[in-house]
Amino acid sequence: SQVTMPLFTNERRDNDGETMGLTTFDSKWKPGANVWGLRKAEVQLRTTVNPNDQWSYTRSFLSYTNKFAEKGTILLRNDKVRHQSNFGTLGFEWELTPKWTGAFFVQEDLREEESNGRGILLRQKAHRWFIDIELAQRRANSVVDGSSDFEETISIRFRPAALVDTTEPLLARISDVRQR
Repeated sequence: SQVTMPLFTNERRDNDGETMGLTTFDSKWKPGANVWGLRKAEVQLRTTVNPNDQWSYTRSFLSYTNKFAEKGTILLRNDKVRHQSNFGTLGFEWELTPKWTGAFFVQEDLREEESNGRGILLRQKAHRWFIDIELAQRRANSVVDGSSDFEETISIRFRPAALVDTTEPLLARISDVRQR
């Protein structure tokens, strides 16, 4: 079992000697226990707190990632911004072939109790490129009337392989919080 917890201060903080800036705690835990669900799991907690307001949190996320069946990964994640948003994400990733990986995600707005997005992503490992193809539906606020209808998106991204962290799961790419 391993727990790491570095402490980062806000680089843009007011540095007059009396006011502390926002503080971010970032921790990862790899239990490594010989129990299904923990053997290859990683739990990550990142929270930003305001020491000037009774150490109250301003934003946080908690994620659980676990590999299963050699080629699959599951992700459960909760992202919060105080008084603004609270999103839950469930995702599955599977290595289809040595060159193709697929992922699926569903994201819920836990404050409004409604779906916030869903999609699939395919990644091809081409010679020196990663090609990501994403089909997704996400809620977006209308600038005309403020309604929040689903928008369908199709995107294709070409990224040089040298710029892609190959140890990061594909789910990390699609599970980012997209606020309405």
